[in-house]
Amino acid sequence: MNRSSARSRTLVHALGVSGFIAGAGLIVYCLSAAPTVLWGDDAELQRIAITGESRAIGQSSAASHLLWQAVAIGFVRSTTWLPVDAAGRVTLVSAFAAALALVPVGASAGLIAVRAGFSRRGSDVAGIVAALAFGLSHTFWLLASRPDAYTIQTLLLATSLWSMLRAGFSARPILWWVIGAATVVLAMTNHVMILASLPGLAFLGIAGVRIRVRTVIWTGIVGGSALLVIGVFASKAGFPIGALVRAIVSYRPYLPSFMDIALVPVYLVYQFPVALLLVWWAGRPLVRCGIATFLGIALTYSGVVGLMLFRFHPEMYVRDQFLFYLPSYVPVAIMIGLGAGEFSNRPAVMTRLHGWRGPVLLGSILLAPLVVYPVATLLAGGVATRLAPSRVLPGRDPVSYYLWPPKTGYTGAREYAEAAFGALPVGAIVVADWLPYQVLRYAQVVERARPDLRLEMINAVLRNGWDPRVP
Repeated sequence: MNRSSARSRTLVHALGVSGFIAGAGLIVYCLSAAPTVLWGDDAELQRIAITGESRAIGQSSAASHLLWQAVAIGFVRSTTWLPVDAAGRVTLVSAFAAALALVPVGASAGLIAVRAGFSRRGSDVAGIVAALAFGLSHTFWLLASRPDAYTIQTLLLATSLWSMLRAGFSARPILWWVIGAATVVLAMTNHVMILASLPGLAFLGIAGVRIRVRTVIWTGIVGGSALLVIGVFASKAGFPIGALVRAIVSYRPYLPSFMDIALVPVYLVYQFPVALLLVWWAGRPLVRCGIATFLGIALTYSGVVGLMLFRFHPEMYVRDQFLFYLPSYVPVAIMIGLGAGEFSNRPAVMTRLHGWRGPVLLGSILLAPLVVYPVATLLAGGVATRLAPSRVLPGRDPVSYYLWPPKTGYTGAREYAEAAFGALPVGAIVVADWLPYQVLRYAQVVERARPDLRLEMINAVLRNGWDPRVP
């Protein structure tokens, strides 16, 4: 077999594995997606994706989520044929982006596995297990079922990570550096949290590359000039560069509380209840790839965790802050995949787990979340509400809403809006806090329900102060 034929077979095989991963993820996430309007931030995002208005009420800056909004607007307007209402179609943007994000996650694990000397079977196991573990992780699955900007952000992060891995393992890394950098710049138009991953991405990009001082200087000059030109043109086109820069430079670290530190492993274990044990086996393949690869994976994780622990001023604390740890789970899923590949690559282990035993054991480990999440919903309600107090809303139990990722059948917000509007007299003034206000505003603006009503938003009162976004 000649070299070109072997490359073609390898490409076809890789596309087949990627198609399987993305297709399986898309089925799961579409079946899990919320069918209609939700509460609070979700309702606001659904509204602005349909109307095209800017996000002016939420805590995010004017430069946040612009990429997501552009994609969501295009998707909603081009999919009117789908048997889902407009709010449900906005949620499907999260589902599609989440399914695509699984591909670079799996490809990154497979790429490291090949570099570490795994067989094709071992690298396939590493890639598929990494994608499956990440795909069923709590926070990612939860956000894939709701309208949000974070699954697109994860897609961009995972793509940049894969590109930088390719650069670090390539004799000609420049093309992969450009792709990785372009992906990071694109992610900046969506959320500035990508900056926390930059140290790890940089280490991955130079893992096996001989660095020359002259190359670094010229790369810095060319890259800096390109960013300056892009910034000028983006500013001329109306992109709020100033708001983005202010959001970055306004960061001031604060020491984390004991509770913040203690919750990090709690969040992590809940993402990968049993699969996290496979990380133990990932050390050897990572070390075989070089210390820079090992440091890159470690920094990609610790950069995000560090940013969240030493976050903005404590007054900017939000109840669902666990969502912001999502980028740190990408490198963990990759290590889980590598651990599974290393596990399957050992003859002594496979001798004991021959036939059906190996796949059944691995499947049980990876599918454990399907048992853990419902059990936690039933048994951990008191603990969950103490860690992140949430309100009971019509048709929404806060414990099951946050601990069980799928949002199939969640129609409580729509039923609430219909019942409230049906009971109000003509010309009434409706005063509501953030969560119900956004639902009512969605119904009035998007569906033109009860235009005679005047909606006013107030802040919800908490024991520790005022918070307009109590989840």
